[in-house]
Amino acid sequence: MIEIDKAFGLFAKAVNQCYEGQYPGLCRYPQFSFSRAMTIMWKQKVYSKTKSNLMDAFTLLLQVRRQNEIKAGKLMTKNNPISSFLISPKNSLLTELQNSEPEIMAELFGNVNKDIDLLFKFAHSVADLSVNELTIHFLGSTKSTVEEPYKELEKAILKQTGNFYQKAGEVIEIKYCKQILDEDYEAMGQIVLPSTLKKIGQLKQSYMEKYLRYYLQRRLSQYVNSRRKAEAIITREEGE
Repeated sequence: MIEIDKAFGLFAKAVNQCYEGQYPGLCRYPQFSFSRAMTIMWKQKVYSKTKSNLMDAFTLLLQVRRQNEIKAGKLMTKNNPISSFLISPKNSLLTELQNSEPEIMAELFGNVNKDIDLLFKFAHSVADLSVNELTIHFLGSTKSTVEEPYKELEKAILKQTGNFYQKAGEVIEIKYCKQILDEDYEAMGQIVLPSTLKKIGQLKQSYMEKYLRYYLQRRLSQYVNSRRKAEAIITREEGE
């Protein structure tokens, strides 16, 4: 892409000069370039036709990675079984892949490092389609802004992350929740852009505060109940 821009740099410069002459009052950035034109064409002609399947595959693999981390951790649960984290057998995409590519599925879903590598490559490939000549320089910043299609991917990631954190609070013992969320946050840092990771960190903080409030309320309730029972026993004994 960079080489193409260099090769046709003079033509692109002429196009931009014509635009500035015809529309002097309009925004000039991002300027025309062949790399930008090819990116737009790729999004319209290729990505848009496969987006649904790609997004489904990404979110499925992300869920499987998290599921494997939970199972590998052998953490204690509450009354709910660890299968609460398992993907529903009715998942049509999962069933189709298992039937058509069983060997690939076994290797892929059993290798956490390969999972992260694929998730990283897809997320950053989508990010590449979502930037221009100006915004590309800020991808490493937590304040960066990207357009579609990464914005849609980020929305799906945050939604699944929120659901995962919610389920963790329901199933995993409270003392292990911080470990789960910390490990997940660290893994997501190897997959998404810094700006998305910042939002995941905010989600993590919100759920940790929620878990802590619930834990303290439960402990306080247990203490009050125990105190009342003890007082009732003392009162009964004194009456006798």
